[in-house]
Amino acid sequence: MYQLFFDGSSKGNPGPAAAGFAVYQQGVLVDSKVLPLPEITNNQAEYLGLLMALEWIQAHNVVTAVIKGDSQLVVRQMQGIYKVKNDLLKALHKEARAFAAGRLLRFEWIPREENAYVDDLVQQAAEHTNKGL
Repeated sequence: MYQLFFDGSSKGNPGPAAAGFAVYQQGVLVDSKVLPLPEITNNQAEYLGLLMALEWIQAHNVVTAVIKGDSQLVVRQMQGIYKVKNDLLKALHKEARAFAAGRLLRFEWIPREENAYVDDLVQQAAEHTNKGL
């Protein structure tokens, strides 16, 4: 089964940001991607990392996967535990739900330490964006 880890970061909240994900199958890293972003909030960056992971799932015709992130807000919203109240996040949440529809996806919150690989990628990309590189 695939496990996808996502993350996002914003330097300044809002500020220069980045988002990314990593894909593992049977504990082996099979793909990862990080994307520098313009000035957005941290929660927007987290959702964009999730959307990148969901786009990968769709592109690879994956039906069953576990998606893990250290953003309790995003994970709980995807689980349906928290409502999406922020207008900036409503469209991102709707898009994520559309990607997830018809698939057997389990969303799990994990501590940041368990998301270290993607967190490092995203932090480095956000720092480079922040420096105008």
